Amino acid sequence: MMDIKADCVIVGGGIAGLWLLNVLQARGLQTVLVERAALGAGQTLAAQGLIHGGIKYALGATWNSSAAAIAAMPARWRDHLTGATTPDLRGTTVLSKQFQLWSNTSLSSRLSAFLASRAVRGEVSRVNLTEAPPIFRDPAFCGDLYQLSDFVVDSPTLLQRLADPWRDHLLHGEALGITRSSATTHQLMVDVHGMTLRIDSARILLCAGAGNSELGAAAITPAESSTHPSTHLARPPAMGQRRPLHQVFVAADNLPDLFGHCITGIARAEPRLTITTHAAGTRRVWAIGGALASNGIDRTREQQIVAAQRELAECLPWLNFTNARYATLHIDRAEPATLLGARPDTAFVADHDGVL
Repeated sequence: MMDIKADCVIVGGGIAGLWLLNVLQARGLQTVLVERAALGAGQTLAAQGLIHGGIKYALGATWNSSAAAIAAMPARWRDHLTGATTPDLRGTTVLSKQFQLWSNTSLSSRLSAFLASRAVRGEVSRVNLTEAPPIFRDPAFCGDLYQLSDFVVDSPTLLQRLADPWRDHLLHGEALGITRSSATTHQLMVDVHGMTLRIDSARILLCAGAGNSELGAAAITPAESSTHPSTHLARPPAMGQRRPLHQVFVAADNLPDLFGHCITGIARAEPRLTITTHAAGTRRVWAIGGALASNGIDRTREQQIVAAQRELAECLPWLNFTNARYATLHIDRAEPATLLGARPDTAFVADHDGVL
């Protein structure tokens, strides 16, 4: 067994963990980040690179608490992406600075009035179809089109920009459990290629999403380990709920750029489709979330692809997907529990004797 010491240990190498690594190091706290897979391999890469400004969560035609809590996010991210504040994220690829909100029918009068109101802080504007992105200039499109200030980043370049300054602080290994050796010191046990590493630190920050619960269940208790007779369990708070998604990916020849939310018919609390465009080698791929992904969690891969084909045909009927290729991905979003299992309105942190 090897021992190392640090001021802080972060478990989880997604956007939250890497961001905290930058913040803590900038404050002079020696920090180690532990990740068992690839950086961003969980919720981060499944998030489609979206930087929401809140409008997505106000599509029920009210400016709700979720929308208000993240209204300032695009502006804050722009400061980081331009190097105006730290972490300095210059070099991150921005895929789109605008997001489209479209319908293949006329939007309900209530939603249309909301989008035109001052309630959305001037971040939404109606688009004249003669000035629309190419995908919406087809004569077959006769619905409503709005432009949002939300934008999309290329997640791999974002992760690289956050990780590059601190490569020697990144540890590839499996976090096994947490113990406390004193009132102020914690120990994180990590399996690194079959070797056990013990990291002593004052704070442990759990940013592993669904892995937070797994780590709590795997913590070492004195009764289970004769090699740690003086320790007592530091039991981290488990994530209270998971909201699964079944995303769809579409690759096709001459696939046009699209970054947008599709809403049809009456106002919805969630977009029918959320589509972003990404590069996969020389191919272009659409990542599709929204209600399709939320409602497809119990569908098989084949059933979800059929559902996606139906939705694409209804939402983008002027496009030809005859030769398209499809894939799907199941992903869990892990969050603190809320009443009725809804998405939490604001950011969350809990401190349990130095385990955050």
